[in-house]
Amino acid sequence: MRGKALKEARRIHDELSQIDTIVSHVKRDWNEFVRTADDAYLKAVAYDLQGFYTGFERILESVADTIDDHLPAGEN
Repeated sequence: MRGKALKEARRIHDELSQIDTIVSHVKRDWNEFVRTADDAYLKAVAYDLQGFYTGFERILESVADTIDDHLPAGEN
């Protein structure tokens, strides 16, 4: 289990690093949108927020799979 946990910790670390980059992009593009009112920056923010959400979703799915050896199924 220790090896499995270390591998999972590395995956989480890598994903959080990518999320940190996304947060930087959101801040930058939001500031540009406020400054210019250019909708392209707002669209970039929306796109990056989706990446932020899916990054955390990947982390949670990976943790569930590591702990339970399968992903939950169904609506609940």
